[in-house]
Amino acid sequence: MSSEILNTDKLKERFLNQPTTGVITDVLVKNAQTDSVLRDRFKWIGISGSKARQAEMTGNNGVISDDDLVIILGGNEKNDPLNIDAYDRVLDSINEATEIMMTQKGIVPVYASTIRLEDAQMAIAKMSNRSDLPLKMIHSLIYPSPEAVVAFEPPMLARNLVGQALMLWGNPETAQVVESIVRENKKVENENLTIGGLDGISDNFRMLRTNKHILPALFLGPQAVHVLDYSLKWAMAQIVEKSNGTECGTWKEIIENFPSADGGHNLIEVVQEIRQLRSQDNKVDLAEVENLYRKVILLWPLFTSFRSK
Repeated sequence: MSSEILNTDKLKERFLNQPTTGVITDVLVKNAQTDSVLRDRFKWIGISGSKARQAEMTGNNGVISDDDLVIILGGNEKNDPLNIDAYDRVLDSINEATEIMMTQKGIVPVYASTIRLEDAQMAIAKMSNRSDLPLKMIHSLIYPSPEAVVAFEPPMLARNLVGQALMLWGNPETAQVVESIVRENKKVENENLTIGGLDGISDNFRMLRTNKHILPALFLGPQAVHVLDYSLKWAMAQIVEKSNGTECGTWKEIIENFPSADGGHNLIEVVQEIRQLRSQDNKVDLAEVENLYRKVILLWPLFTSFRSK
């Protein structure tokens, strides 16, 4: 066995013994043994970034820097672009792992799903942390399929994110699919993934679902609702303009002119729910926001069909 393989095995063992990445991997693998949806659709988990290449392994005072955790699912249908049943179960497992980290490992994880908010999340977490436990930033990157990695990320990032990662568990062919799509410049055919918007919605959905133990509702609720509002507003305004030529600048104008046929009334209803929750500002109920995200995610193929006309 070569020294490279030995080093890879030792590095993998190191991560699997860590109280963050190791616990999350253990919980996911354990749950996949008893949950048929996870068993069929949880395909791959690995560590990406500099750590996977044994570079920049230490930070201030010898503390290891942030973890870049990548999870890839598979087996979903085209009309289920976020693989929502499996996606939800992965988030449930991460929350289960969080409980173990806090009660048994003495660590409070903070899950960042987008670089746009990670500094804000950590600052708020520091202000909200009422325990004596240290905070640990974990970049949780969860993709509903190998194709989604390429659709959601720039090509080189998608290739390096998975191709240069250290696999902790799963089928290596999953990573090879991502690399193949990028290197051969293949087109991702699922327009639900490529039309734009689902990546940001999924980022904020998992931030909402996995950070309630440390980030206050005052931040999570308004942030999550605002993302839904913005993600739908201008795309729906464009649909109106393409359908009847009306240039809309407000939600009132969009709702009044949006086509209600062919399922359009469902999109109008979900927008009205978004507007109602946004008006509640910091009093918004996080459970209601979660359910609203699921509604939008399940309606995404319908939304795509309107945008594609």
